Amino acid sequence: MPDRCIDPYFSGLLNAFENEGVDVHLILANDLVGNLQAHCLKNEISESKLISYINTLNPDFIFNSNRAGITKGILENTTCPIITWMVDLMPFLHHGGDHKDLFCERDHLITSSFKSVEVFETIYPVLKNRVHYIPVATNISDFNSIKFNKKDINISFIGSLFDFQYFNKIIDYCKETPWAFRNLMTLTECIRKDYYLDVEKKVSDLNLDFVLKYFSIDAHFLKAIISNTISNNDRIKILGSITDLGLHLYGTVNWTTIGQYSLKLLSSFQFDKPIDNRKKLVEVYQRSKISINISHNQAVDGLPYRIFDIMASDSLLITNYRKNSDIFLLFGKDFPIPMYRNKEELREKVKYFLENEDERVQIVKKCQQAVSEGYTFNDRVKIFFEIIRKPLHGSKSEIGKVTILDKSLFRKKLHQKLNLLNKSHYEDKLLILHSNPFGSLTIILQLFSRKIVNLIVRSSTQNQRVIIKNRIKSLTTPNFRRKVDYVLELFGIMRANK
Repeated sequence: MPDRCIDPYFSGLLNAFENEGVDVHLILANDLVGNLQAHCLKNEISESKLISYINTLNPDFIFNSNRAGITKGILENTTCPIITWMVDLMPFLHHGGDHKDLFCERDHLITSSFKSVEVFETIYPVLKNRVHYIPVATNISDFNSIKFNKKDINISFIGSLFDFQYFNKIIDYCKETPWAFRNLMTLTECIRKDYYLDVEKKVSDLNLDFVLKYFSIDAHFLKAIISNTISNNDRIKILGSITDLGLHLYGTVNWTTIGQYSLKLLSSFQFDKPIDNRKKLVEVYQRSKISINISHNQAVDGLPYRIFDIMASDSLLITNYRKNSDIFLLFGKDFPIPMYRNKEELREKVKYFLENEDERVQIVKKCQQAVSEGYTFNDRVKIFFEIIRKPLHGSKSEIGKVTILDKSLFRKKLHQKLNLLNKSHYEDKLLILHSNPFGSLTIILQLFSRKIVNLIVRSSTQNQRVIIKNRIKSLTTPNFRRKVDYVLELFGIMRANK
């Protein structure tokens, strides 16, 4: 899974596997990789152990989202089908290569955006005829089991504020070169208008390749960074227009950072009520008269989880308008979901439906009926087995089991991780490390004992740790990078043991 905690949507999907009698061996992606932008496994993780486990298990298929945790070794040394659900349109590159070798002949890709089928098959020719358009799912039974006589929330929005720090770093770098800053803004506007543009060509045309080189990223990752920023901008602007009408904002903890942009929106954030399981998500929608969807810029015409969950609930969905929205493809052009084109239209529609309860309820009932069949998590599990052309051999009389695997199963032996040195080898360096723990990367890289790492951790501040991470970006030798990554992992180990 792509996140250390299982989000409400994938919790529903896992329950469906169980309901269909399917056993799932679950590996959390962040147990395997240091961060989701990594290009390899953590140094402590043995790829051979991971592959051996998969081959011994001999599963019907490997399921992942956004290509999380799929390595080159898994592609080359396992035999079962691989199903990747592209929840986002930007896959992870944990295999250590680029987009050219990201998929193989055993792969099937699922996208919930109809237009993306052609796009993915163009980018990844090896997937020809194996990219499947499958809308996301919900369970109307989840909502039928939780009812509230009184709706005490006028408007709700559950969603992320995406990381914007990387974009800020790029802006800080480009502002020293005015033409580059202007070209970056041009690129941003192009991505806003057409997410499917040839971003590699556009970056080259705008002479921004030097930015990619400086930050060691590719054009697709830059597009993802910019797209996140566009989405943040839209969400802050749109939601800020309805805060006074009774908005309750739920989502990632970094919503607390928006005070400099909108104090009113900040005041609507329910920071003490995290939506960390499906039951809480259902309760929020069931308590809400209206729930808003603001799709991520990269979703384009596709429909996120949020839309289907709101349609299954007792809350009225109001969503952003797109000319070729998959809503029209799935439910017809005349389906009565209220849509807005700008913040003024949203405010107008919210006020109208808060004042017209009967009409609100009528549309809610039509939405519930529309997603009552064919859009459940169980339906999706059945489709997975249809894709690989295998029977769903689970039994409805037997509940399947989800087992979350401990990362220790795939950890290298201690002697493979640590190059322990005797005391005489590093005794003369202790003073240097204690007084300036990040003064010399060479010294740090020579000292792999836990005692030395513990000393570094005790002596260092968060700012110093940020400094060393920034220094790593300027290193070009792969072996040296891996050693630095390893030392940073040890910092984490020592902090966890304190």
